[in-house]
Amino acid sequence: MNYKKIVLLISLGIVFIFIVIVGSNRFYTIDDEIKQKIKEEQIEREERKEKEQILRKKIEDLKYPLLVFTFDDGASSDYEIVYPMFREKGIKGTSFVVGNWINKDGFMNIEQIKEMLNGGWDIQGHTLEHKRLKELKSDEVVEQVIKNNERFKELGLPEPKHLALPYGQINEKDRSLLAEYRKTIRNVSSTSSGRTNNWEDIDFTSLNSVNIDTADVDRIKEDIDFAIETNSIIILYGHRIGEDDYQTPLNTLKEITDYIIEKNIETVTISEMYDRVIDFQDKVKQ
Repeated sequence: MNYKKIVLLISLGIVFIFIVIVGSNRFYTIDDEIKQKIKEEQIEREERKEKEQILRKKIEDLKYPLLVFTFDDGASSDYEIVYPMFREKGIKGTSFVVGNWINKDGFMNIEQIKEMLNGGWDIQGHTLEHKRLKELKSDEVVEQVIKNNERFKELGLPEPKHLALPYGQINEKDRSLLAEYRKTIRNVSSTSSGRTNNWEDIDFTSLNSVNIDTADVDRIKEDIDFAIETNSIIILYGHRIGEDDYQTPLNTLKEITDYIIEKNIETVTISEMYDRVIDFQDKVKQ
């Protein structure tokens, strides 16, 4: 082997060693960068998880069971039976009134309604004529609400802000239309998606409710217990006090109200419930 070949081999060896050293250092640099990135992502995930846990705890701490008592149609028994009973027991309530039935036989008159309003009772809308909204055209559906507003104004009553759907039925496209005129829209039990409403994801345009037109008081008590256990909002609804179909048995009403007092669950009107939830949502955002 001549001198030139030896020099060439040595040179190649030096270059090889240099490449290995530099490449190794670069490899370790990349490896360190990856490790650092993984560490940062892990810290970020842990911080995000901690924030979520804090938010969940904040939400749970702000929630409490709430009960809304409602009666549909504006029957005379709202004033003659329910209102005095509830006042005596310290329970709040709401009547969803059909505008064209005010002052009619078997229904409340304007003087009774105004007396109840002054006594803290909530009076809201149940449309003008109690038609099956699902069978109407969209403009006719909206008309039932707007004309009910006009009827209330004509009688010197506050404009309704909340709606109970007649028969609990409506085409979904019309539900969104009515949401422009009402803060809440209440279903009936057969069109509800659950027994109660959750504070954090309540759907004001489709409120769940529980029917009390039944002698099965135990079932209603179970629903109230569920609201208490889950810190959720339960809306009860009934009709004229009586023993016929689509009427609320007096004994059922007495038992339920006594049970509510026994369980110490707070009652509010539909308007107060709405304000409480809005306040809750604002506090969660803070």
